[in-house]
Amino acid sequence: MDKNHVIKLINYLIYQTLRLDPQRNYLLQQLAGEALAVDIGDLNLSCVLIPQHNTLLLSITEMAANNRLRGKSSVLVAMCLSPNPQHFIQTDKVNFSGDIQVLQRYSNFFKAIRPDLIFTLTQGKNNTLSSLLDKPLTALNHWFRVSKEKLPIELREYLQYEKNFFPCRQELEDFFMDVQILKEDTDRVIAKLNKYLKLIEMIEGAHE
Repeated sequence: MDKNHVIKLINYLIYQTLRLDPQRNYLLQQLAGEALAVDIGDLNLSCVLIPQHNTLLLSITEMAANNRLRGKSSVLVAMCLSPNPQHFIQTDKVNFSGDIQVLQRYSNFFKAIRPDLIFTLTQGKNNTLSSLLDKPLTALNHWFRVSKEKLPIELREYLQYEKNFFPCRQELEDFFMDVQILKEDTDRVIAKLNKYLKLIEMIEGAHE
């Protein structure tokens, strides 16, 4: 499964999740069509959230954005879950450039979506949600299953190739034995030097 297909599935999940909120269109209008770029430093990933008339589109296509949020993935997740997201900007845990009002609108948007989604899930619509998510989750499950099957084969091939670059056990034991002998010889030399230095000090003291 390539990256574009994964993004397509994520957008499908976003669309179907927002469909469960009766205030979806109103909340999307509050974003005023302003895109928000997010740069995830530790994953070397950049994406853009683009408000549409009936959904919030996620894009990984490089594009200019007046509002850009930068930070590590763990910090960005914590910021999304925090009741005070601006604290992360004030303490320089994340970097934001652009209109702070736009960031506040996105924060309000996600806060407003959550209660309606929870209400929908508690109204006996779990089967509907399962049917909506079944297709993308099945595809993701297939991708993970194929990756899991390929990993041992690829790992075995890698180890078979790399093992030729590692010394055998006997060579390692000989090396460590040589290191130990060298250490013992060094200790003896240092002991003799200290002995000679003390002898020299005694002779100099006697002359004085």
